Formats: sequence, C-alpha cells, structure tokens
Amino acid sequence: YGVDGALERKKIRHMRHLQAEIARAKLTHELHYFWKALPDINEEILQCSNLIDLRLTGNAITFVPEGISVLNKLKILVLRNNNIEKISERGLRGAAGTLEVLDLADNKLVALPERIFRCRKVQKLHLQNNLLTHLPEQIGKMRSIRELSIQINKLESLPDSICLLMKIQHLNLERNNLSTLPNTLCDMKSLQTVNLNHNKFTCIPDVLGNMRALKELLIASNYIEDF
Repeated sequence: YGVDGALERKKIRHMRHLQAEIARAKLTHELHYFWKALPDINEEILQCSNLIDLRLTGNAITFVPEGISVLNKLKILVLRNNNIEKISERGLRGAAGTLEVLDLADNKLVALPERIFRCRKVQKLHLQNNLLTHLPEQIGKMRSIRELSIQINKLESLPDSICLLMKIQHLNLERNNLSTLPNTLCDMKSLQTVNLNHNKFTCIPDVLGNMRALKELLIASNYIEDF
C-alpha cells in the first residue's frame, strides 16, 4: 500500500471519527474536532442545526461559508489554527444574536466582513496572529466585548469607535505597528489591562494617564527613551 495507502487509511479514520463526533453532537449540542486536517465546514456539520458550541481548532479550513449561518444557536465558535483567508459576508448572520465567544486566531485573515460586527453579544473576540491591517469603525457596535485579543497583526491605528466598548476589561495589541492611540480610549471605563508590547511608540500615550480603572500596562520593546 505504501505512503498513499497509509494516507488513505488515515483519511478514513478521520472521517469515521468525525461522523462519530457529529452523532454525539446531535445529543450534546457540542462538536469539538481538533487537528484532523478537516478541509472545510462540510454539510454533515451544518446539519447539526442545534449546535451551541463548535470548535474546529487546528484543521485545514480556508473559508467560512455562508452555510454556517444555519447554526443559529451558536454561543461558542472556535476556528483558531486553520488557514482561513476569508469569511463569507453572510456567514455569521444566523448566530448574530447568540454568539458570545468568537475565536479566529492564528489564521490568514486580511479583513473582516461587516456582518461580523453585528454579533452584539460577543464577550470574547480573539483575532490574534492574522494579517489584519485595520479595525473597521463598526467594531464599536460590539458593545458586550470584555476581552479583545488582536496581537500579532499589522495594525497602524485604532478607530475612534473603539471607545464604545464600555465593558471591555482586557485589550491585547502586542506586536502591531501602533505609534498612537485615540484620545477616546479614556472613555473605556472598565479597561483594566492593556498590552502594547512590541509596537512603535516613542512615548507613553497621554490618554493612558486618564484611565482610572487601568491596573496593568505593558509597553516594553517600543522606541521609548524617556519616561
């Protein structure tokens, strides 16, 4: 059989494992399928219309299809460590009123669809280690966010609307290309930790001195000479 035979047997094992997990998910409403080289979010998964928790970490998914919108009860969606380059504009519309955790970390996203910002109940948004160059103004619509992780991207600035995230407690912006922060940041009354390590700041932004809830500021490995 050789190498090709071994690969085929491995593929069959993965397929059987997925089918078993899908059968279980129809009872538990949770599907966790990790590191199995799953190439896409297929029809079998989308038939689990009552899923609350879908986690497909470490697979080979490149695209989030519109069809995922049928999963309109999702509270947790974790797609980290794939090869996702694009999300269908209408892909998350079904879960816009239910989704609380959205994890798209460690992919190849260069932009985010507008509809993603209609997920108004999201409390944890993980976008780290992608290829994002900016955050749209629509981020301000996600007013339930408590934790925003967007480190290891290519951000050069933040939108003023980020100040509308009044419930946010933890903001991680490490390893971007930031040199300034919007003055509106001081309106984020719940913000407790900010990570600005490995950016391009030449001084500590004045706005940080006006943030009364701030408990921890990390700003190492920038270009700051004088404190």
